[in-house]
Amino acid sequence: MISKEVYMELHAMRREGKSLRAIARETGLHRNTVRKHLAEKELPRYHKGPRRESVLAPYVQAVEDLLEEDDYRATKICELLKNQGYTGGYDTVRRHVRTIKARKIRLVRIPTIPATQSERRRPVSERSDAGHVLCT
Repeated sequence: MISKEVYMELHAMRREGKSLRAIARETGLHRNTVRKHLAEKELPRYHKGPRRESVLAPYVQAVEDLLEEDDYRATKICELLKNQGYTGGYDTVRRHVRTIKARKIRLVRIPTIPATQSERRRPVSERSDAGHVLCT
């Protein structure tokens, strides 16, 4: 895919009378690419095709139900889905399970009082380096 600027530059160079080889050499594009874009009257448009439905789509609710029931691993979920007729691969299941578990983790909130757990300094006797002897 070339940018609008490169497309315009190709046409400007051709109007100046430069050969296809000279344009290709200056821009670093292949001669056939230069020829193709010079033959076009307007900038090429690139369109993405419609996205296909996932192989896992019919089983999404089953995966969510299994994760609500227990904290299954993706391997176990994939095995259970295969028994139900799932034809996709393990990686597809693993990615979906990871997104669901990440969403669950983000929703869990642990209430704490500021400066009581993480910011509090422990006395020297409780620190992990308390067993070391200082030589003076």
